[in-house]
This record gives sequence, C-alpha cells and structure tokens, in this order.
Amino acid sequence: MGLMTSDAKLFGLDLRELTAELHDAFHKLVRLPWLRRAMPVTLVKVAGDAATIAGARAQGMHIEWADLSSDVLERVTHTAVLLDSEQVLQRSLTLPPMAPAALRSAVELDVQTMTPFAPQDTLWSYVQRPLAKAQGRQRVEVVIASRNQVEQALRLQSARLPGDGHPEVWAPAGAELVVLPGFGEPARLRSEAKRRNWILMGLGIVLALGVALVVTPSLQLRMRAIDASQQFAALTKSSAEVMAQRQELVEGGQNLGKLQERLQQQLNHLRVLAVLTKVLPDDAAAQRVVFRGTKLTVQGLTNNASNVVALLAKTPGFQDVRLPTAVTRVPGSGKENFVLEASVDPQILGLLAKTEEEKPSADADADAKEAQ
Repeated sequence: MGLMTSDAKLFGLDLRELTAELHDAFHKLVRLPWLRRAMPVTLVKVAGDAATIAGARAQGMHIEWADLSSDVLERVTHTAVLLDSEQVLQRSLTLPPMAPAALRSAVELDVQTMTPFAPQDTLWSYVQRPLAKAQGRQRVEVVIASRNQVEQALRLQSARLPGDGHPEVWAPAGAELVVLPGFGEPARLRSEAKRRNWILMGLGIVLALGVALVVTPSLQLRMRAIDASQQFAALTKSSAEVMAQRQELVEGGQNLGKLQERLQQQLNHLRVLAVLTKVLPDDAAAQRVVFRGTKLTVQGLTNNASNVVALLAKTPGFQDVRLPTAVTRVPGSGKENFVLEASVDPQILGLLAKTEEEKPSADADADAKEAQ
C-alpha cells in the first residue's frame, strides 16, 4: 500500500503552483486600468516631515497623492507615516520578466545580501516598473529600512495623527511610494478586499442578469418548441383512434364499392332461364346449361340449331351468340345436337337490373305530371 504524502499534486500538476498562478492572474486582472477604476479606493491621511498633513489615495499597494480639503481630511480614518528619503536605503534592479512569486524571491535574496541591518531589524518593500517592451526587462525599485528607526519615527509622528489606530508606514521609492509591511496596512487591505468582493459580486450579478436577458428569449423559444412538439404528440395520440376509425370507414366504403361492382356483374340465373324457356322454340330441349360469370353455355337438341341462334341473338340481354362447335345430327331422328355460347348483359339480366314491369311506363309518367 502506498504511503500518504503531503505533496499537493493532482495528475502530476502542482496545485500549490496552480493556486499561486491563479492568484497572480487575479491581481494582474485587478490592476488593469479599466478595472482598477471600479475597484475601491481608500483615502489616507499622511504625516511626514512637513508640518502639514497631506492626503493620498491608496488602492492595495498602489498609492497616489490626492489634493483633499481639510473637511475631507478630518473625516479620513486611515492614517500613514511617510518616511524621509534619508531614513531608507533605495536600490534599483533591472530584472527579466518573471512571475510575481519569483520576483519577490529574487528581491528578497538581494535584500538579504545588501542590507546593513540585522535580519530581524530589516524592513523592505519594492515596486516594479516595466521598461520599454523592446528591451524585455523591468525596473524594480527596492526600499530597505531599519525597524528601530521606523518605530522611532512612528513615536515622533503619533502626536500629529488622531485616534488610537495603528498607522501605516510608507517610504519613497523613486517617483513612487511603497508600503512597508507589518504595521497598519492589514486593516485597510481587509476593508478594500471586503468592498472589492462586494463590487465583484455586484458585477457578477449584473453579468449574470445580462446573460439571462440574452439567453431568456432563446430559452423561451426552445420551451415553446418543446411544448408545441408535446402538444402535437398528444394530439396525434388522441386522434389515432379517430384516424383508425376513419381508415376502417374508408376501407369499408372501398369494400362496398367492390361489392357493388360485383353485384352489378352478377347475373340473375332464374331470370336468364326464364328468358331461355320463353325464347327457345318448342322443338328445342336444353340438356345442360352452364354459367361462367357472364358467359352462358347451352347444350341441347333442336330441329334447327341456326334458328335457335338467330332467335337468341335477337333477344335483349344476349350478345355474341354463336355455335363454337359443329352441329351434329342424332342418328335415327331429325334432331340436331348443338352447343351454344353467348354473353349475357348484366345490365339487362343481372340481379340489379329492373324488369319491364318494374320500369315506370311513359304513360304513367305523363299521367303523374298532368295530376300535378
């Protein structure tokens, strides 16, 4: 079983370095000019060698002088003591671009090497200023001071600073001011961090609302499309039974139409036999009658087969009357054996055809019109 280690690594990635890089990236983002204007600024009352009290604007470790009126200075709660340039040692370093953590380590190493004070008595700070981009270098202004001398300056300036709070300690670094750590700056930094968090939270809320305003119409259209699809699916499901019944009715109508066509083609066999009995002469005898659809085949005996064909051809409802085979005479008698074929018209001799008695006569129609 592997041993537990304290290395903050995940999949070979050093989480401590990642946290430091994210922290540096956040501070670089906050220091951008367009975002710095939105960050909180603290007014500070500054006491130096001069008899007057000056005002300044502090934002993190960035300090700028400010022309504040006496009324505003009276209301300022944060204070600072500005050391004289003769009370500090200043150094200028030219270094290549590097991460903030690496830069701090390099400056700290230089301070440990060059400080004339004891390690526990050494105070130091620095500010970086980029040089021309073409050079790829940066200028670092380093300030070194003695803790004993700083505490002595605080005691001398305490009478000029109101309140019982702990003032910050600032020192000149070229044309800029730096904060010497370890005095009253944590209270100001906590206050600025708190206000900065509120500002960032407000900006985040505004950004979230803006994104919501942009996304909401698309989401509404999406929800409407989903709702329409669901309603269409429900309507299709509810109408499936009705559509099935309609399909059954359509199929039933088609079947009825087919049945109607078949009924129209169906012959009235009894009526055909009755017409044959009436038309055929008395000397004719039908031995066999076969119906195949609308085709009629009659086999029988008669004295004159040609006469039978002629009579049947003149009868309404019989078409294409013919003798498919030769007529033969029966030995020992005057009868002829014949086979007769004919096509029967279902419009006249079909099941749905009306008889002469069922058809209204023209005289009856005329009488009905006269009666009206």
